[in-house]
Amino acid sequence: MGTDYRHQKVLIIDDFPEFRISMKGMMQQLGVQEIDLASSGEIALEKCAKSRYDIILSDYNLGDGKDGQQVLEELIHRDQLKPTTVYVMITAENTTEMVMGALEHTPDSYLTKPFTQALLKSRIDKLLTKKFALEKINKATISKNYLKAIQQCDVLIAGKSKYSMSCMKIKADLFDKMGDYGRSKQIYSKVIAHRPVPWALMGMGKLLFVQEDYEEALLLFRQVIKTMSTFPEALDWLARVQQVLGDPQGAQKTLLSAIQVSPKAILRQMHLGNLALVNEEFDVARRAFKASIKLGRTSCYKTPDNYLKLVSILKEYITNEGGIKNKRLVDEAFRVITELEKEYSDDKEIKLRAAIAKHSIYHKLDRGEEAQKILDSARSMYESLKQSLSGIGCSDMAKACKDGEDFETCQEILTNIMEKFGDDKELMASLEHIVEDKAAFETAVKASKINNLGMKASSNNDTEGAIAAFRDSLVLSPDNISFNMNLAQMLIRQTETTDDNSGLLTEALVCLEKLEHLKESDHRYLRHQQLLRLANDLSIGAQNP
Repeated sequence: MGTDYRHQKVLIIDDFPEFRISMKGMMQQLGVQEIDLASSGEIALEKCAKSRYDIILSDYNLGDGKDGQQVLEELIHRDQLKPTTVYVMITAENTTEMVMGALEHTPDSYLTKPFTQALLKSRIDKLLTKKFALEKINKATISKNYLKAIQQCDVLIAGKSKYSMSCMKIKADLFDKMGDYGRSKQIYSKVIAHRPVPWALMGMGKLLFVQEDYEEALLLFRQVIKTMSTFPEALDWLARVQQVLGDPQGAQKTLLSAIQVSPKAILRQMHLGNLALVNEEFDVARRAFKASIKLGRTSCYKTPDNYLKLVSILKEYITNEGGIKNKRLVDEAFRVITELEKEYSDDKEIKLRAAIAKHSIYHKLDRGEEAQKILDSARSMYESLKQSLSGIGCSDMAKACKDGEDFETCQEILTNIMEKFGDDKELMASLEHIVEDKAAFETAVKASKINNLGMKASSNNDTEGAIAAFRDSLVLSPDNISFNMNLAQMLIRQTETTDDNSGLLTEALVCLEKLEHLKESDHRYLRHQQLLRLANDLSIGAQNP
């Protein structure tokens, strides 16, 4: 019995009208009645935000704007590509770079142009048959009823379905999402003992990484690469392990191998750039961040840090001695800053950080009057933004004040950073050499350690222990953003086992209301809003039982 396409909703993404029409005709002949067309990646994303599709057929090359890889990447990032949807990537080329790029975010399948209707039907039939077999699992996963999804996996495995191995993978992924690493590890071990398939080796390797068993993770990722030398994800994870184990040079070499295979992955280029900075290989870092900026123009992972890091690297080459080469470097740095200001014209923090970047260039050129004028402007911006400024924004300002020999303001800003962002180990490490108040620095470090004890207690379901630790950390750093949210979350959890909740909820709301300055661009903003909404709802419920 053939697949019934009448009730399948299809989206076709291609920048050539002729191919869109041709594909639409093929799908209509298969019986599809509801077909949407998109001539660009941006239009496709708009349509996916409004409608749910059963089948998405996307060309890889989509002209200017987002390509098919970036469309798939963004749909996954937005959580708009459900497991019930079939996503097929279509390419006109079959080079290694193109194929690996097309497969970077694991579409269900890919096809190389030209292809016949019979081949298209055969491929989609197989994919839909599998989706239908896993339908109950996928629907439970979409509704986040993971236990039900796992039960449905067990039903198919017990019935010796031909999709049993897929069910094993889904189960392991779900246990990982639930934080039940013991059970996911059992699945990976069982599968690997039978046959060391890449997904199980990768899953086990990631799990070992999370559990900080880095040496074993290193062996597993190397085992994957030994059998699949051009597997970019395995190379990415191997680089992470090498970096943690104190081998940044080896990690950089590994990432360069991954980029040779699949260079269009922005997160990989960013990782390479950051590693090259650690290794002080500025030519490699410069190329990586230039690639990141280029890819970022049409990516959901675009970030201002790529621009600012590139400017910082260019500054390393700039001297105050003049010359044509020096002028080109200065011109390039200011072009990057101009693009940054244009791309983030509505972001006041980026305006400040762009001004600081300009100051750093003028300072390097020994153009003191211009540098001072920009620093004065930056100080004024900082004063109006300091309550909502990110840790890295504050850090940039502190370093600019130090370069401008305003040591008093520099130390004031550093004190503020230690108070609010003392739990950010990377940020604190980058500032230790310019902190004069070593006692305040040690206090911030101590508060962070106490917070970590609270996190450990929380993971062990010791809510009272976690609350005590988070309260102690806030005694030392009362304005720390993460500490306040951690305490609020534990207080809310404690209300589930306490009859008189009013005091707990009041304390939680005090913690959360201190953080109302958080901007939407802050990675903690969503968590803060969710906790605030939950605390308010519980507070209203307590008042109106």
